Amino acid sequence: LLLLCCVKCDDELQILLSLKSAFNESSSTSLDSWKATAGSVCSFEGITCNAEESVKEIELSNQNLTGALPLNLICQLQSLDKLSLRYNLLENFTGEELSNCVKLQYLDLGNNLQNNGLSGKIPVEIGKLHKLRRLQLYDNRLQGKLPVGLRNLTKLEYLDVSRNQLEGDISLLRYLTNMVSLQLTENLFTGIVPAGIWGLPKMVTIDITSNQFEGPITSDIKNAKEIRRLSTTWNKLSGELPEEISEATSLEIIELSSN
Repeated sequence: LLLLCCVKCDDELQILLSLKSAFNESSSTSLDSWKATAGSVCSFEGITCNAEESVKEIELSNQNLTGALPLNLICQLQSLDKLSLRYNLLENFTGEELSNCVKLQYLDLGNNLQNNGLSGKIPVEIGKLHKLRRLQLYDNRLQGKLPVGLRNLTKLEYLDVSRNQLEGDISLLRYLTNMVSLQLTENLFTGIVPAGIWGLPKMVTIDITSNQFEGPITSDIKNAKEIRRLSTTWNKLSGELPEEISEATSLEIIELSSN
């Protein structure tokens, strides 16, 4: 067992050193501690290990990291459950390797705009991350429709794709019954917001501001017993506000202007 652990630690050391090399044009000093002589990867800045001394988390937000997002390396870390690279200068969000991050629960790649940001479509492989609870891709240049596989992320609680160029309808999100916060602000989404989304039972925040949604807020919002904030400003919603909204007794903020 000890031998196996040593082999695994050595493998992870090589993966992280390769990851450091992938960021070699960055001006960041955050990876200076990533050295073969450090003794353990658990001492590397931005790295958190589990009890078996395997890499569990990578937290390298706001570190001026530049270049392509090296998921081919990151997703070789078999115990990784958190990856946070927000507020950097990364690009090229491609998904083939993403499906190998099978234990990932937290993925934050938000706000990489300074260097054109993550572009292209949200990879279809993201639908294979069945343990994902938080997905944050806000403030990038992502385009296209939400991948169908998102409906498989039934443990997802937080979704933030605000301020991208995403389009199409969002009907597949009605299957995400554990959703707590849905942030879709400033995209190009269209169509009618399905009844099932208004009434997701654990929802606390719905923010669909500045899109092109149509149709009514439906009566099943009464099922959203936990909802505190409802923001639909700058859309094309129409019809009457349903009387059943009075049954959503946790509501604190309602923003409906410019519809």
